[in-house]
Formats: sequence, structure tokens, C-alpha cells
Amino acid sequence: MIAMLSGLLGWNMGYHEGTGVWPGSKISAIVLPVEVSTNVTSSEANEFIDKNKSSLPIYGEDANCVEYGLLMVRAAQWEGIPAEVVLVQLTGEANHIVISIKTVDKGWEFIDPYTGVHLRLKVGGDLFGETILGLYMLEAQWVPITEVAFSE
Repeated sequence: MIAMLSGLLGWNMGYHEGTGVWPGSKISAIVLPVEVSTNVTSSEANEFIDKNKSSLPIYGEDANCVEYGLLMVRAAQWEGIPAEVVLVQLTGEANHIVISIKTVDKGWEFIDPYTGVHLRLKVGGDLFGETILGLYMLEAQWVPITEVAFSE
């Protein structure tokens, strides 16, 4: 009986966390993100990063590059900024997650979401003293980024 009640309570809490409403409650409004703009400049992308990185958890203590990348891209997309999560596969044991924002003046820009530093990434290049083996954009699955995808 306790296990059944515990399971029901857990399901209710999970439903509430995922949807923002309690099961069976009436939904009065649906909030949708801003439509994605195709006219974001590099300086607007920088302003967005500077404004939002202070609201993220403490890097290394409460979050890592994965959480930073996902949270920053979600925030960007909600503000209408075209952004994607990018996996940087490195030769060492650890890989790194950055974000990519499409700008009208500089095309797709790779940005470290924690520092706001713009990175010039390419397969065979260097990051943190490691060789970059691959760049993958998160869609429904990790897909390789080709040079053609970022040509202007």
C-alpha cells in the first residue's frame, strides 16, 4: 500500500515538474517560444550570452558544459535566437559541449556558454590542448557537421 501511494505521489510530482500543471487540472494558457529570428547579429548573440550566463548554476559545482549548453540553447530558442548544442569530440578522455548561434553577419558562431568566448572550431584543430576529432550538432541524434553546413 505504501509503495503504491509512493508511486502515485512520485508520478504526480514528475507530471507537475514536466508540464507545470497537476494531473487533471485545467490548462488555462499555453505559452509558446518566440518565433526564431533569422536576423540576429553577432553583437546581439554576445549580448544574449552575457545577459544569460549569470543566471546559470555555478560551473563545476552545480553544472558542467552539458547543462550549460542545453540551458543556454533553450533560453536562446525561447528568445527567438537560432542556437544549437554542439559536441566537440576530443582526443582525450573528455569531450566538450559548446553552443552555436546563427548570425547574419558572421554565420554560425561557436561559443563556450560558460565563458562567452567565441571559438574557431574545425576537425583537426585544437581545443584545450587536444585535437578535435569531430563536431556534432544535437538534433534527434548527434549528426556530424560538415564544412558545407557552415559555408556562407
